[in-house]
Amino acid sequence: MEGCKHRLEDCRNLVPKTSRIGKFTGQKFLGCKEYPLCTYLIPLHLDEENITDNQKKISKAFWLFVRSNSFMAATFGAVYFNLREVNLLDSLLRSDLILPTDGVEVGLTKAKIYYQLFYYLFLIPSPEIKLYLINNFPKTYSYFLVDDPKNRYFIEGIDNEKMVVNEDFFREYSNLDFIS
Repeated sequence: MEGCKHRLEDCRNLVPKTSRIGKFTGQKFLGCKEYPLCTYLIPLHLDEENITDNQKKISKAFWLFVRSNSFMAATFGAVYFNLREVNLLDSLLRSDLILPTDGVEVGLTKAKIYYQLFYYLFLIPSPEIKLYLINNFPKTYSYFLVDDPKNRYFIEGIDNEKMVVNEDFFREYSNLDFIS
């Protein structure tokens, strides 16, 4: 974020944009409002024709995590240790996986999220995912900032007060081989 007056970890200056020139013409990304002073960007384009086997497994784990409470620890572990690509996350959140109902925010990229999912995704140790969530879902993020940790959803292995994941608790699920 050279030239930008904002620090990367708390930037709320990213907006959806579309590349207009070069080999990425037509592809979506989150870019800084301060461009050309700041050239930081997060690619959102996912080539669904060339999705990898690992991306397919992460997608399936994410689907199970969102739709099934009975697999919560296993699927959270798989998502927590493996989901690092914002473009894959954005594609999943724009799919029909999450229906636009009460309590669901439709983000700037037309992705959808609800508070509990926002909270769990925010725990993923990826600065780009955090920036994506902060900038794409400003209403949910503002609620997140003032929410009492005691109101957060409980999964064993997560300290809600400190927002810390006990990685040892979920490590057995870090390998995606259990997802067929």
